[in-house]
Amino acid sequence: MTSRPPSLKTAKVAIDVDAAARREPASVDVSERFQVRDLLGEGGMGSVYVAHDRGLGRIVALKRLREDNAKDRGAMRRFVLEAQIGAQLEHPNIVPLYSFEQSEGGAPVSFEGIVVTWPGKAPGAELPLPTAKLVHVERWLRDSLVDALPANDRLGSPSARAAALGAGRSALLRSFVGLADGSFIQYPGREVPRDVDPRKRPWYAMGWREKELHWARPVIDAGHRTLRISAVLGLRSHGQFLGVAGCDMRVSSFAKRLRLDLAGFRQAYLVTEDVKIAVSETLEAKMLATVANPDEELDLPPVDVPELARRIADDELGGYVESGDRLLVFAKLVSPPWTYVAELERKHYVEN
Repeated sequence: MTSRPPSLKTAKVAIDVDAAARREPASVDVSERFQVRDLLGEGGMGSVYVAHDRGLGRIVALKRLREDNAKDRGAMRRFVLEAQIGAQLEHPNIVPLYSFEQSEGGAPVSFEGIVVTWPGKAPGAELPLPTAKLVHVERWLRDSLVDALPANDRLGSPSARAAALGAGRSALLRSFVGLADGSFIQYPGREVPRDVDPRKRPWYAMGWREKELHWARPVIDAGHRTLRISAVLGLRSHGQFLGVAGCDMRVSSFAKRLRLDLAGFRQAYLVTEDVKIAVSETLEAKMLATVANPDEELDLPPVDVPELARRIADDELGGYVESGDRLLVFAKLVSPPWTYVAELERKHYVEN
């Protein structure tokens, strides 16, 4: 049996903080590696900027020590210690540190990369201020996918959670925010083609039109080879429309949450206003097997019990229907504004 090599990711290394703080700054031009684009915030130790890391080829947050603190041995020691501790910590709520450099004019610290896009974005373009503010929500978007992982993955180590997300085990496929100026951020982060304007997407129109949480009908996600459903919410402040936030989730994962721990339970599903089944555990397999063009609107299967279909179409709030050996219990939901149907074995609840 072969032994596994140690993980370099979790290895902790002792570093001489004082030696690093005493090191004389090299004559390095920070602008050679980092293209500073905008100021995110300032504090007692220094400032944080949005920057383009030419070496890594991505947008990063860049923390730079203030000029007066760079000449203070004690301040430099605290800054180096912060960087060294941060580099050895791994936690969803701690920004991972990728590099530490000392140069003329202060010490920059490069943090986790993000992807922010906007219509007509050109390579190397300056980040507009409203767009730069989207940097702050990236962590929230990522955590939403982590929270939707199965319990055993969610409670694992950070590297295990990252692997679970990469394997697609989260119930959520994507979370995103699009602002009224066309800027856009999503997790998992990926570049959006410069000719794509998020404001022209159907989900944006839904969020702009509706004041409440809006649920879209399922569509085929060709990239993930799955059936997904989206929930979007318009963002407003003091009556002003700011943009739209939303997420995409797997229909199959959503359907599993509809199950009931009852005797004789068979299945549960959600029915739209036009009496079509939008969420069920068997819907994904049926749609993927029968749909030739994933870009076309799906022809969702209808409810197969006429009386149940009629009562849902009549907007009844709830009730039950007997059909053969089945007992169909239904209830109107608030969000999504569809009808929940649970199919049970009739013999457990109705006497002959």
